[in-house]
Amino acid sequence: MSTYAVKPDEVEAKVKEWKEEYPDLVRVERLKQYGGFTLFAITVSDQNKPLNEKLGHLFHVPHAHEPAGTAAIVDYIDRLLKGDNKNLFLAIKKREQVLRKCFLTFIPDGNPQGRFRSPEKFWDGRKYTNKEFLEIAFGINENGERFPRYGYWSLKEHNPKSIGIVYEQISEHEFVEPNRDLRSSLMKMIRHLLSKQSYMQILALHQTEFEHSKYNAEVILPCIQRELPTKIQKYNIDWGKRIIKRWRDFGANPVPEPKPLGYKGEQREYFIKCWADIYRQIPTLTVEVQNNNIKTPPRTQVLLQELAIDTSVMVLLKRALTRELT
Repeated sequence: MSTYAVKPDEVEAKVKEWKEEYPDLVRVERLKQYGGFTLFAITVSDQNKPLNEKLGHLFHVPHAHEPAGTAAIVDYIDRLLKGDNKNLFLAIKKREQVLRKCFLTFIPDGNPQGRFRSPEKFWDGRKYTNKEFLEIAFGINENGERFPRYGYWSLKEHNPKSIGIVYEQISEHEFVEPNRDLRSSLMKMIRHLLSKQSYMQILALHQTEFEHSKYNAEVILPCIQRELPTKIQKYNIDWGKRIIKRWRDFGANPVPEPKPLGYKGEQREYFIKCWADIYRQIPTLTVEVQNNNIKTPPRTQVLLQELAIDTSVMVLLKRALTRELT
């Protein structure tokens, strides 16, 4: 477990290694956060062939308290570049086709500033209750209760006892949650990438506690799933079902069917503002893997995320091969 790259310096070291060892396969873009940390977007493909002739997939990890997605992305990139499969991953078996016909862009850590402040690399349910864990994630208010979840907030209006690691500081007094505000480094990078290249799929890698639940993984459809073009609705559902089947084959216990994000009110509005235009154009899913629970130890957390990545790459490759035949 300790060998997984999760902290910002660990991720940065791997990015440097990949750039030096695989210059024909790796392209890196960087964005500096207000706090001085660097957010990376790593595109893996045969860089000698134009990206506009290929199909693209964007993967991203928004939250600092959800490290398994970061570990999974770093491990998966490493395996794909080295061809180190260990019979686990279908897309790595088809490595040459993937690199020639697809480009995969990964944002392994959407808030390295928050991850740097995390007291733990992983959450296994042994050291912190979920109440304690979520107080680290979101902070503690003046009254000693968990700080509310805001897309944006300011020290001019709030004076928390502790600032949760989920938040990114964007100015002297302003903070945002990365996937809920367009001013976050994550959303700036995603918008930048989408302005340069056409992506066919987007997958967000998340974790949640599944407290008092028999499930340990879930596929979530966009909150406006039922309002999307019919083709995208179907694509999202079919793709999501493939991920669920892959998890089941591995022995996990996922929620049986993909379902739309259930947020209402202010939380839903954050997603409408940041994502609605993207949802209407690009098939987009979120995966959730159990966090901070002894039933799903860190190694399993990471593998479930990698299986979601690998399944998604196979869906993209099939689409690329089908396009080639038509």
